[in-house]
Amino acid sequence: MRSSTRTAARLTAVAATAVLLVTGCQSGSDAKDSKGSKDSQGSAGQEVFAGLSGEQIADKAVKATTDAESLRFKGTMPDEETGKTMAMDIAMDKKGACAGTISPEGEGTMEIISTEKTLYMKLDEKALRAQNKDQDAATLDAMVDMIGGKWAKTSADGAGDVAEMCNLDTILGELKTASTAGSKRGKETELAGTPAFTVTAKEGKGSTTLYVATEGKPYLLQVDTTESGAPVSLKFSDYGKPVPSAAPKGEIVDLDNL
Repeated sequence: MRSSTRTAARLTAVAATAVLLVTGCQSGSDAKDSKGSKDSQGSAGQEVFAGLSGEQIADKAVKATTDAESLRFKGTMPDEETGKTMAMDIAMDKKGACAGTISPEGEGTMEIISTEKTLYMKLDEKALRAQNKDQDAATLDAMVDMIGGKWAKTSADGAGDVAEMCNLDTILGELKTASTAGSKRGKETELAGTPAFTVTAKEGKGSTTLYVATEGKPYLLQVDTTESGAPVSLKFSDYGKPVPSAAPKGEIVDLDNL
């Protein structure tokens, strides 16, 4: 199962890269940016984020997001290690708990639940074969028969890569010190009925748009970018909610006792 845990660990770099796309590397902000525009006027005439520049709004979003004790990522992003994409839908917190699904392009789906002490994984047959293709045919067939489509568990102590991936501080750590220079005010909008305000940044032929919550804390709700060469959209939700990391029910194969 080592290659399977390595695949899960790749999510660390993928997610961190996607999150860091909010920063850009632009320089210089428009002095008029801090004054807002007609597009940033609320329905009652109240300007959203009144008097704040795009950089300041982005900074608020970064702080609120990195201060969150838990959140959920969902999106499809490029995986630089393989040159393909990786779809993810995973909730995690700063205590190391996480739960969700990881689907590398063309390699099936892996479900994962991680607690402080135990890592649970369930790989479909396609994922199991793809992530252990270095094994001989007989060994791989035996693995598929034993754990394919079943929940398996192992000690979190022996799954350091996944434990690192499942820590929200690890995923968002670099975001705390990243630059938001060059971010520009956008306009009011909605995401699935949730009021939001956009902040944009450009670099070369690429661009990034942040969607920042305007009600409650200014959390990041979504990041859309073309800076990596292909469109990427990463959604953020479930801020502060408990991670559904209870042990799965039914048959569980104990890998540590094999």
